[in-house]
Amino acid sequence: LDWEVGLSAGQLDRSLQQITTEGITFETLFSCKDMSQLDVEVTAKLIILDGVEYIYASARDITKSKRLEDRIALEQTFVSNLIDHTNAVIAVINSDGTMIRLNEYGQIFTGYAQEEVSSEPYFWYRFLDHRSKEQVIELFQSGVKSGEITRSFRNEWRGKDGSSQMFEWSNSLIYKTDGS
Repeated sequence: LDWEVGLSAGQLDRSLQQITTEGITFETLFSCKDMSQLDVEVTAKLIILDGVEYIYASARDITKSKRLEDRIALEQTFVSNLIDHTNAVIAVINSDGTMIRLNEYGQIFTGYAQEEVSSEPYFWYRFLDHRSKEQVIELFQSGVKSGEITRSFRNEWRGKDGSSQMFEWSNSLIYKTDGS
C-alpha cells in the first residue's frame, strides 16, 4: 500500500512532522498493488523508544462508509431540490411549533424569508386568519400529542403584505429514527 497517492514527497514529509505523541487521525487514500484505491482513516502517533522517534500508524478501510456518506449527501440534495422547487407550499414545523423549513414557494406565498419564519415558535401563527387561528393551533397540537393527522383543511393565510389567500393543507408526522 502507498500512502497519500495525491501528495508530493515534500507534502508528505510536512504531514508526517505534524504527528505528535498525542496522536492524530486523518483520512486519506491508499493505493493498492492492483492499482485500486481505498479511502482509509489513519491513526498515527509518535513513539520514542530509547531516544529514537518512531511513528506508529494504523489504517482502517472506510471506503464503504465514505460511499454511504456520498449517497446520503446525494439523496439530501435530491430531496432538498424537490422541496425547494415544487409549486406547492411545503413547511416543516417541529414539535415546539418552530417552522424549521419553508420552501421557496412558501416564502413567496407568505412574503416571509426562512430566517424570519424559523426565528421563533409559532411565528407562522401570524399567517392565520383570526377566524381559524385557534382551530389550526389545536390541530397542530393534537397532531404532536396524539399522532393525529389532518387529511385536508382549508383556511386563509395572510402574507407579510396583508394580502390573503385561501390555503388547503394536510399534514403528516415525521418521526426520528428512535421513534420520537
